[in-house]
Amino acid sequence: MLEWKSIIYCSGSEWAPDDPWGREVLRVESGGAFEYENRHRGSGKRVEGVINAGQLREIGAHFVVAGYPAVPEHDIPPGASVISFDVEGRGARHRLQMDYYAAKKFPGYRELLLRFERWTQVLREGADGESAGLLRERETPL
Repeated sequence: MLEWKSIIYCSGSEWAPDDPWGREVLRVESGGAFEYENRHRGSGKRVEGVINAGQLREIGAHFVVAGYPAVPEHDIPPGASVISFDVEGRGARHRLQMDYYAAKKFPGYRELLLRFERWTQVLREGADGESAGLLRERETPL
């Protein structure tokens, strides 16, 4: 199992005319604290809270299945939807960048992407986070 201190998931672009959600950044600490930030065409919000421990346990296993820190070789064409995971572990930090659609085909990274997408969707939409294992503590406009 991979031991990690924090993971920062990033997707989207604040000003891209074809991006319906803008720039999303979700930082998750191994202890469960999270900070989500969404910026979309000049407005935004920050949400802070805690992720259920049960949801966190599987993250390290998904990275192991994915072959972390390696990322399968793939093309990232101009204009692609790029996602990134910045992973801080014991004494090491790695930035993993992938084409969104390619990442959905990579075992381990696919599961991580789907989990982080679910969390960002719940936080973006202001939906009840209980089913996703999220407890909101504070939300502030940016």
